[in-house]
Amino acid sequence: ADAWMNPWPKRLLKWGLLIAVLLGWKLMWVYGPGIAGSATGKGNAAPAIFKVHAKVLLKSSLGYPRQLEATIPAPESGSNASVQLQLMKFWDGKNWGPEALRMGHVEGRSLKVPAGELVFVNVLELTPSRDYNGPVMCQVDYRVRWEFDEAVRDLFVKRQLINLRLPKGLGSSTPGQELSKQVTLERVAWWGPQWILQDAAQWQASEAGRPPDMDRAAATRFGLRASVYTMDSGHERLAEESLHVGCVLFNLPPTFRMDAALFGGLKALRQGLEGPRWAMESYTEPRMIVRGPVV
Repeated sequence: ADAWMNPWPKRLLKWGLLIAVLLGWKLMWVYGPGIAGSATGKGNAAPAIFKVHAKVLLKSSLGYPRQLEATIPAPESGSNASVQLQLMKFWDGKNWGPEALRMGHVEGRSLKVPAGELVFVNVLELTPSRDYNGPVMCQVDYRVRWEFDEAVRDLFVKRQLINLRLPKGLGSSTPGQELSKQVTLERVAWWGPQWILQDAAQWQASEAGRPPDMDRAAATRFGLRASVYTMDSGHERLAEESLHVGCVLFNLPPTFRMDAALFGGLKALRQGLEGPRWAMESYTEPRMIVRGPVV
């Protein structure tokens, strides 16, 4: 019996040490360097969180590296842009040519071409945490860099001639340039204290480009349905704008269906629309009858 009982105190000690290490790591991760200086009274001057924590949080919340797309509008007939695009074999006078479709994809009447990535560089500075009569917040200064795709360099050299439009919200016209940005983090209690990006939906909408996972989904030639599972309203808004499909479902499986609702795809799956209203339109032949005055 003694031989059987002896290992148990050692096991309890090992488990206790493991739990203590995990709790200490959790506290350091949430309260940052300030927790180490609280005993000396210098905790208020320390950054709210560690730089590595801020980097992981920002990259996951904002989806870096973000994929960038530039836009070339359909040129007017006889314009300088039309002549230049025809010389580049992008435009045949009425439609986008095979060379343009090899480089990008058509959206409406415009051509979307890849413009590289917006990558996260590093965290510059973090402020100490501050209590704003309830919410505890801190500011993070960081840098991003526009990494350019050499395959489309010729387009950017001629961007004035072809009216190429840079991605909205990029804030730079020079590839390779580093940009400084600032965001606010807020400490919340959700399954224990943690930091989140304040106004995540606004930042998701204002930041240039889109996350790589969203880019891969949008690049497929099929566009029937897409299911997105998220609790972030910023991710929802980004999916609504980026996914070119017949139906975007949030927190529902792609098999979800209502008989009265529109059902149909886009892109290669644009073969018609199902549903009572659209079925009636498909089997209806519109005509116009005009009666003039009787003389």
